[in-house]
Amino acid sequence: MLYIHKLSDLNPKSAEIESIPYVRGMNISGAFPFKQQKVVELFAEAAISDSDAALIERSLRLLDPTLAKLNGLLARNDPVHEPVDLKRTIQCLQSLALPLANNLQYSREVIALQQEFMVGAAGMLNSIPTLRTAEEKSRVNAEISAYFEKVLRSKGFSFTHQDLVHEAQTRIVHDLAESFRNGYLFHVTLEEELKKATFADIKLRIPSEKLKEAEDIGTSISIIKEGVDQAYSLNMRMVVWAIVFYSCIKLATSR
Repeated sequence: MLYIHKLSDLNPKSAEIESIPYVRGMNISGAFPFKQQKVVELFAEAAISDSDAALIERSLRLLDPTLAKLNGLLARNDPVHEPVDLKRTIQCLQSLALPLANNLQYSREVIALQQEFMVGAAGMLNSIPTLRTAEEKSRVNAEISAYFEKVLRSKGFSFTHQDLVHEAQTRIVHDLAESFRNGYLFHVTLEEELKKATFADIKLRIPSEKLKEAEDIGTSISIIKEGVDQAYSLNMRMVVWAIVFYSCIKLATSR
């Protein structure tokens, strides 16, 4: 998409702009009247699958054991570790728990919703030009609105995402993963700071079993990051879904 780059960018104005190339493409391909297979193709880039939910669930399950390891290191009060780094890592991972749990539930809801939508979408869209009475229009409008409300979690044309994984969580987990690749958690002496020592130099004085502990935690954080990224990707795909649906309605209404 050209103008929507984050979840909060979706609004009626941005949807109208983003819909232009979609409607043009559908006109060129002769998409209307819609057939079920064409609807599947149009919404393919926004499709959600069980694998999305599985990756999110894997990350969510890994949070507690990873936090337990970090809390164990903090309680040990080993001078080789930097307590501030341990505490920050614990706080960051704790902040991911609720958004990931909410996103897991949301993923399951939209998987079921998309399956239902694909069955009747073509017929619903094709009926739009034929609607005559106020009752007919009201019925189809209510059906359309219900889909938007469930996907966007809002009665307005915006995505209620604040309790899901959004840009803040992706930054947190990306920064953590990068920090662990550079020796995060270990105390750096003043002499090492003055010499601008790299972690390759610092790790030479750290016992191998303690390096292994940090590497294992870093690996877990990388796996958690995959689930966070997948959750964010899923949410952005639902924004795309809303744009594609909006475009299909525009095309049908113009007939």
